[in-house]
Amino acid sequence: PGTLVIGWWQIVALASAVLSGAAVATIREVRRTDGSWEIFLAFCVGGAAMTLVPTIAAWRTPTALEWVELVVVGLLSLAAQLMMTYSLRFVRAAASGVIIQLTPVAAMAIGWLFLGETMAGWAIVGALLTLSGVTWGILFAGAPEPVALEEP
Repeated sequence: PGTLVIGWWQIVALASAVLSGAAVATIREVRRTDGSWEIFLAFCVGGAAMTLVPTIAAWRTPTALEWVELVVVGLLSLAAQLMMTYSLRFVRAAASGVIIQLTPVAAMAIGWLFLGETMAGWAIVGALLTLSGVTWGILFAGAPEPVALEEP
């Protein structure tokens, strides 16, 4: 604790960030020709293919309550993903990239508020840094673009 070390899980986190960026860029590109449902289905099939073997290897049958929770999480995720995919058709890449950075901060906040999770000092510093960057990015991205004046 308190030291900066680049280990296996930090490398996994960095790779996850890169792949997340690639996923958003891919969604923005295919959104020009495909609908939200088709894109969502493609990502679900890809995700299922990647997680099939580890899931089968470590399968544990959920309880009745866990099945209900899984269905609720699935439906909320479905709604959120479809809304994000739909909106990417209308939002510039710079603005969407800035806004999507709020996802981990929101997840931390929800975990703290509703699940009783604790946030370590560096996590809070990272969240504040992210919020500062997003605020600056929104102000920068939201600035009006210069308009050329016509000469009489």
